Amino acid sequence: MAKVKMTADIIHQTELSKDIFSLTLKAPAIAKEAKAGQFVSLFPNDESKLLPRPISICGADPSGLYIGLPVREPENFPK
Repeated sequence: MAKVKMTADIIHQTELSKDIFSLTLKAPAIAKEAKAGQFVSLFPNDESKLLPRPISICGADPSGLYIGLPVREPENFPK
């Protein structure tokens, strides 16, 4: 798949365990070709919140792109 740069909305999120969330992103251009095990890079609008890094795709279908994302509050970051 060629690189695609787009804005994606979070359409659903579920906390799987402490600091681990499952997110569903509305990204149809990516979801139609994505397969579990591939990666996407996320770049938030507020760059202070998350470093851009590859995130594994857990699944995809025309309704959305499913990813698992570890999330920590800033006070819980390793020192």
